[in-house]
This record gives sequence, structure tokens and C-alpha cells, in this order.
Amino acid sequence: MTWLIENPWPLMILFGTAAVVSLLSGASRSIRFTSVFLTLAIVVYLVDMLVESPGEEVEAEIAALLQDFKDEDLDRIKLKLSDRHPELYDTAVAGLQLIDLDSEFHLGGVETETVSETEVIAQVRANGRVNVQGGSRHVVSRWTLTWEKGGDEWILSKVIRRDPINGEEIQILARQ
Repeated sequence: MTWLIENPWPLMILFGTAAVVSLLSGASRSIRFTSVFLTLAIVVYLVDMLVESPGEEVEAEIAALLQDFKDEDLDRIKLKLSDRHPELYDTAVAGLQLIDLDSEFHLGGVETETVSETEVIAQVRANGRVNVQGGSRHVVSRWTLTWEKGGDEWILSKVIRRDPINGEEIQILARQ
């Protein structure tokens, strides 16, 4: 069922196409079939709007985490990081001592893969201006983030920084 709420468009297109074909067929029952297919397309759309998938929940967490980094709010950042991996918080603190994210720094794209109901892996691209000691520059970054559900909250448990061009793993605080 997760695939339905992650991407409802294939089913909506299928039902919409079936409705058009039914209408154009001119059969005596075509109006009834057209109505059924259009109703099914609308139901799929409404289900997508009403149900938030794990991937969508994690996307919202990633956006909130980026804002926390822009605001340099270490307390809120710590709440989103796994207690089992204290090195994540230490790395966040060290990173914020090195750079300041410009308010225009933004997510360039987020793709999620729901591994299970309690684990989501996100591929994230982010870019924008970064203020570094001695100046400001444009940075493009790419990340693989593993999120685990703990109770009602999604918690970041693993971070891998990737080279934006070839995707190879690089050190989180390495200079590009």
C-alpha cells in the first residue's frame, strides 16, 4: 500500500485514461463506466492527500532539520538525532563552528526509500551560500540520511556525505 501513497499518479492516470476510453467507446453503459473510473481516480487522489507516508514524514523532518541548522538551534538539532549515535551531535556542533548556512541555502531534492514502517533512507541534495571563516561561497552537497522511527518521532541515525558528482562517500566535514 505504501507505493500507492508515495506516488498515486500511475493509478490516477490509468483510471483517467479508462474513463476517456469508456466515454469515447460510445457503448450504452459508457457513462456509467466513465463515472466509476473518474470516481476511482478522485478516491485515489483523496487518499493521497489524507494519508502521509513515512517518506513524506521524513521529508518534513529533513526540511525542519535544515531550518534548525540555519537557526543554529543545537537543542532542536539534538532532539532529531539518535541518542545511540552521539557522534552525530558532535559532528553537528563542529560543523556549526566552521560554517554558517545562508538563509537562501535550500534543499535541491529529496528522494526517500521506505525500507520498513520504522526505517526510511533519504537521498538529499542541498545547495546555497555558506559563510566560512574568511568569506562566503556557493556549496553543493549530497547526503544519504537514515531515519528510524522511535515512538511517534523520526530520529536521524546515520549520515553519509557524498561527493556531489560521483556519489562516493566523503568525510562529513571535509572541504569541497
